[in-house]
Amino acid sequence: MSTKITGFPAATTPLDGTEIPVLVQSGSDVQSTTQDIANLAASLAADPGTAPGAGKARMYWVAGTTPGTAKLIAYAGTSSTPVTIVDNVGGGF
Repeated sequence: MSTKITGFPAATTPLDGTEIPVLVQSGSDVQSTTQDIANLAASLAADPGTAPGAGKARMYWVAGTTPGTAKLIAYAGTSSTPVTIVDNVGGGF
């Protein structure tokens, strides 16, 4: 009898990077490690100005135009030019 993923027990934290989550990549079930996922997240965060590629988008919170606020920007497709979604979030009036 198979078990649904939602029926699995919660992982013990902190994770150490050797855990093996199952992913769907290009329509196929594959395995990876939690360290691979952490490495991907770090590489995307380290270079936000890189175009994400055709059919993809990335969104980031950065410092807003007004000190003490935040701005949501996006990169889409093959463009490395950011588009401002919203600016000066979190500032008092």
